[in-house]
Amino acid sequence: MSTMNFNNNAAQAALLGGAVINDPYAIDDGRFALEHILLRLWSWYDGTTQESIDHYYLGLSLYAQKAFADLGPTELDRMMGRNMLLKTMDELASCYHPATRRFTAVSGRTGVAEMLGINEGVNAIMHTVSKRGALHDVYNPDRLGMPAAGHDLPPDLVARQQLVGPWMPLWMGNIVDDKPLPFQLTAADRQYGNQRVYPFWKRSYLGHHYGLATLDIGCGNPTIPVMAQWARADAPADNLQETGLLLMRFGLNETEFYDSLYHGTKQSNANGSVGTQGGPVCSVQHKNKAVVFTTPNLNFNDYHRAMPEKITSIQSTVALANYQPSPTWKLYIDGKPAAPALPVRAKQSSRITIHDGVTYIGLIPIPATNLGRSEEILITDGGEPVALQGGGKAAPTLRINSYYYFNPDQPFDPKTADWTKTDRAYGGFIIEMGDEKDYGSFAAFQKHIASVKLSLKWDDAAGVAHAVYKSGKDVIEAGFRPEYNGGWSKNVPSIECFPYRRVNGQWPYLPEGVERETTLSIQGTAGTLEKSGAVLRHQPGLMAYLLTEPISGNYVFSNPLPDPQYMALAVPGGLKITADGRLALAQITANTRANTLDVRYAAKEGQVGDDMATALVLAGYAALPAVTVNDKAVKPVEMTLDGAPAAVVPLAGAKFTDAFTARYVASLAIQETALKTTVAAQAWLRYKAKQEHYVLTEPRNGAFSFWRQWPGNCAIEAGIPGGMVVATDGDIALQRIILSARERRVEVDYAPYLQQDRDGNPIPNRAKALLVFGLDQAPSVRLHNDEYKGAVDRVTINGKPAYLIPLFGDDPATLKEGVEKRYTEAMATLPAR
Repeated sequence: MSTMNFNNNAAQAALLGGAVINDPYAIDDGRFALEHILLRLWSWYDGTTQESIDHYYLGLSLYAQKAFADLGPTELDRMMGRNMLLKTMDELASCYHPATRRFTAVSGRTGVAEMLGINEGVNAIMHTVSKRGALHDVYNPDRLGMPAAGHDLPPDLVARQQLVGPWMPLWMGNIVDDKPLPFQLTAADRQYGNQRVYPFWKRSYLGHHYGLATLDIGCGNPTIPVMAQWARADAPADNLQETGLLLMRFGLNETEFYDSLYHGTKQSNANGSVGTQGGPVCSVQHKNKAVVFTTPNLNFNDYHRAMPEKITSIQSTVALANYQPSPTWKLYIDGKPAAPALPVRAKQSSRITIHDGVTYIGLIPIPATNLGRSEEILITDGGEPVALQGGGKAAPTLRINSYYYFNPDQPFDPKTADWTKTDRAYGGFIIEMGDEKDYGSFAAFQKHIASVKLSLKWDDAAGVAHAVYKSGKDVIEAGFRPEYNGGWSKNVPSIECFPYRRVNGQWPYLPEGVERETTLSIQGTAGTLEKSGAVLRHQPGLMAYLLTEPISGNYVFSNPLPDPQYMALAVPGGLKITADGRLALAQITANTRANTLDVRYAAKEGQVGDDMATALVLAGYAALPAVTVNDKAVKPVEMTLDGAPAAVVPLAGAKFTDAFTARYVASLAIQETALKTTVAAQAWLRYKAKQEHYVLTEPRNGAFSFWRQWPGNCAIEAGIPGGMVVATDGDIALQRIILSARERRVEVDYAPYLQQDRDGNPIPNRAKALLVFGLDQAPSVRLHNDEYKGAVDRVTINGKPAYLIPLFGDDPATLKEGVEKRYTEAMATLPAR
């Protein structure tokens, strides 16, 4: 495992390069990585990706995604590439704001210059479908030294790949240019399994002239955990001088926003990181409003820069950037113009508003715990310009600092500080965005901001700050625990940061089973996905995806993963699509305006059997659509079902037979039950608490694969439908186990080097045997690529019969002694199901 972009490019080299030189080992490695690491983990594991939206890193991954979609050796490879690419294109197009010509999105690893003057590959990709153009600053004579284009995915490479095939369907240009504003994207960020149960949440809200985005738990090292960007005029911005930018962080002394460093040093690094500065940024966002908390970490942990020798201030900081030669924006405090000279003083009870052309910004301080301060709020300049990652030099225009501590004459002393009080301190800002479309005038916006109410109550026993923010018709409530000690490698559940969050009495993010939802698309495992009048029913627990674009009349229904499932589709206008069995990897696009149906379909080797689909069935249409399957025109076979016209579309070379009707009717009865049954409950794996989760797949009919991305030493127990259960009698660093009751088959991958410590000794409490329960005959077994040909002895474990398979070459007869005790002790280390 590595980062998303590295895995994408390494897998691309293995699969595509292996195909060029006809190397089956390279092809197998590349194809495994394409499906399991790229498609399942980095793309479809949750509602976002590791690199969304990291302007240049994401470009490195997109280059590979596009290559798989265009050049994959098989239809299955190309389908997996297309499904990855479409999901990423949907996220990019949804976050792209046509007014700013930039992306309203948080970023884990990026440079601020990519939000200002640099067009990275993601902009160039939007440009391929935009009717108005998605590039900015190309002819700007004053880009502050920034290049017009980035180098990781340069425009010429985007263009060359476009010549092979489009980055996205051309109709998605309507989402880029003409998305219905306001527009919103919400995505679950499960941190590649680290936040599997309580995901982090990304939200992007696009008003007519502005955008606001937050990551709800901004701990670890995100470059952009909170951002807002806007256009000053009622026209698309051509240059960075025509936009404004807002960022927010916790900081010590002068909070840094632009200067990237080598981690923990004072040495600038044009490809480094700005870094978390001793405290997180934690948000609850509802549309154009965000309640954003900060807090000092215990001992200022996670300070990713060189710790200051003297700490003269501790603060929450909002940075504002305006690069007009003579800024025309106007700053108000409690409705009155702010003094022109800096610094400007304000109270933590103040209301700060900014009028910048057609866009309005409101800042309401969350009064900070007083750790010793002589100032409450100071508005200062943004400091000296610094070298930007990607090129150029710049600094914010203003910093608005709300202080926990401020005493230049008596620095904060970490050695004598009351760390209980400091760790429980909290503060922050509430950010409200608006524009002429929302309020009609800046005066109306100011009146609104003056009317908002914030109430705070501290629960000392629970260590929770209870906040209630009333704004217009909205009530945002949150319990914030300042002592939350999260981080990208700590895996602390987000519920320990926010015990509760409510907006107008309801959970503010997505319901269980929905991983991402935008105004025009929805992805999830809920069993029913609906958007723009289209409905996709699928098997609960398996991933599905629905993308709509009503202007062009396109509706995309997808089974994005090669996990066969039953699906039933309803298209606006009456067309209904079902199948005679489970669909493998599928992407079905219905165009209601052109009356066309484009089907892309591929099944994996081994995905065969009576329950697999051979054809689609169309019904409810006024006129039979023109159909293509994998780019080939197909003439549907017309028939009658239940007295109504219907048509059959054979899939992937299947032929229509007279027996089809009976097969289809029989399948429908099975489907109704399947569409109401949660698949995830059918197969399970137990492992040690707080270790990495697994990816569950069905590589062939009746076989279930449990793949652990980061193998950790622990006992394991896995079960599948039919009562087959497999367990170890000790710890093993398991990579993958495949179980099939139908085949009476067990396949285990566990690299030998992972079963040893650095000195070559067995890992502590290493398992000796695999125990297989629930079979009436001995299974066939593959142990790390080698077919096991030794004896398979039958034993009784706690009254249950099992088959014993040695994992490391021991004599099965010798392993029988003490196996029940070893098994019982191993299972006792695992959490209950």
